[in-house]
Amino acid sequence: MKDRYLSIDNKLNNLFDSIRNSKVPHAVLLECEDKGKIFDISIKIAKLIICQDINDSDSRSVICKKIENNIHPDVQLVECKEKMNTIGVSEVRKLISDVYIKPNEAFYKVYIIKDSGLFTLQAQNALLKILEEPPKNVVFIMLCESSKLLIPTILSRVQIFSFESENNYKSEDIINIALDLVSSISEKKEFDMLRVTSSLPKDKNNLKKILKQVIEIFNSAIVIKYSSDFECSHKQNALKILESLNMLSIEKIVEVLLWACDLIDMNVNHNLFISCFCSKLRESVVA
Repeated sequence: MKDRYLSIDNKLNNLFDSIRNSKVPHAVLLECEDKGKIFDISIKIAKLIICQDINDSDSRSVICKKIENNIHPDVQLVECKEKMNTIGVSEVRKLISDVYIKPNEAFYKVYIIKDSGLFTLQAQNALLKILEEPPKNVVFIMLCESSKLLIPTILSRVQIFSFESENNYKSEDIINIALDLVSSISEKKEFDMLRVTSSLPKDKNNLKKILKQVIEIFNSAIVIKYSSDFECSHKQNALKILESLNMLSIEKIVEVLLWACDLIDMNVNHNLFISCFCSKLRESVVA
């Protein structure tokens, strides 16, 4: 896609203009690792759609507040249920049955679907039917960390807007978090390990940079074990690792870190990733 990563304003200008001219698309996909960013954009789009024919500023303000507070009857938020890792076909069927009900207050009904990447394959196939023949005056705004999580037939029926995450950490931030994680592991402090892993960024690029920095320090410890005159960055941290952990534990920790880097590329649920990652680290420490 040409000009795939433009600023938000430039990227959405054409869409906003189309909505203002009553040319409202039936389905839009907002793609970004920063979920907060695309959710904010989805609210802006919903406001524009619902308020497009409202000229009175006071009325527009009231409607916008209702949308912001998730109490507008014609703007519905669809998301994964608590303690569930996927959105199943039963949820999609409920959605489909609802879309044929006429709007309560507005001309359009808008469905904001958070975490569209959590749809099961069955759910995606069920959703596809409604995207192929959408009811009049219904708009779907789908949010997703990566469009790769959705089947090609769905992608062919939505307008895709992709954004870069703005959560780019500075180099010193990456190093400080990495050192904090190294310290919690080498000192075998489970609470600190849980604290650090729980606060790791959701952004994949930053997360991988942190883990690669940690891998580098642990690999340096392995080299120093067999060559004490080896010079490297953060040598003191590597020496502390050797003082508190045996080689079997160190090697297992490196394996866990490499496994975690591979897992990040698979777009797994972040909370599930952190839970598994922390558990495997604790097991490696006591090896």
